Amino acid sequence: MFTKDEEKAIKGAFWGTLTQKIQKYRSVSGRRVNWFKYRTGLNEIFVRVEVDQYGCKVCIDLQFKNDGIRELFYEQFLETKTVFENTMISPVKWHPNYEHGYGTVVSRVSVENDTTNLYRQEDWPEMHEFIITHLRRVDEYWDDFGELFKTLK
Repeated sequence: MFTKDEEKAIKGAFWGTLTQKIQKYRSVSGRRVNWFKYRTGLNEIFVRVEVDQYGCKVCIDLQFKNDGIRELFYEQFLETKTVFENTMISPVKWHPNYEHGYGTVVSRVSVENDTTNLYRQEDWPEMHEFIITHLRRVDEYWDDFGELFKTLK
């Protein structure tokens, strides 16, 4: 086990090197992007990156307060499922009702790499490549379909 300070240092080093690597990439449309605060244009749709001892994930979370609206947006993702899965290339997990550790229920679409570990520094290059590749693929998908979701609002 690691102390809190050691864990903080490990996470800081991981995110720092990832940030250095990813900031050179622009969006599909050519604009600069804050990849870790990706703007979908909808306040209730978030692109998230999660890393821990079990691997890394790139997720799209639908966090609408109204369950009916959340379900509508999730169904829209399902309508574009084939395109989304082809864009991502990695297997996609579909969670209509995903509960975050802090109790919030969201709909989640994610890709995961479960063969890596944040606490093994030799895994970081693979994790970084996975995250960068899939964030860029989310951007590619959103560039094509983001307006479709915005019209639902």
